[in-house]
Amino acid sequence: MKTNLFHSSLALMALCAVVNLHAANHATASLPTGGELPLREVAATVAANGDTVTVGTSRIMVSLRLGSPNTVLADGSWLYSGYTARLGESGPSRDGTLVIRFANSQITSLSLADKATITALRQAPRIAPDDKLLAAR
Repeated sequence: MKTNLFHSSLALMALCAVVNLHAANHATASLPTGGELPLREVAATVAANGDTVTVGTSRIMVSLRLGSPNTVLADGSWLYSGYTARLGESGPSRDGTLVIRFANSQITSLSLADKATITALRQAPRIAPDDKLLAAR
């Protein structure tokens, strides 16, 4: 009986450790890093086949709903300056630059960035986007 209780206690402690580790990793992964605030959706300025822009939206629909970006970074990310995001339905709003990242012509992330982060992103080395073809001769 003592052995079963000992093994059960060890198994329970291991399970608790795994759950705590998973929760800690999930919490850190969801925190904004480097002056960027992740966004779930962005309100469209033009309701073209929808009134929001979310992850998975095509590059064409982004341009129809938000217009042309103010800047395109070397990695293919689109920047919309002077954007205001509301933090929660009744929460405060925050101003910054909307950063939209793409892969395979679809949005992979939406975030609101501060000036220091945008400066760092502009200085990043050029990386060829996944959806661009490179030709060699």
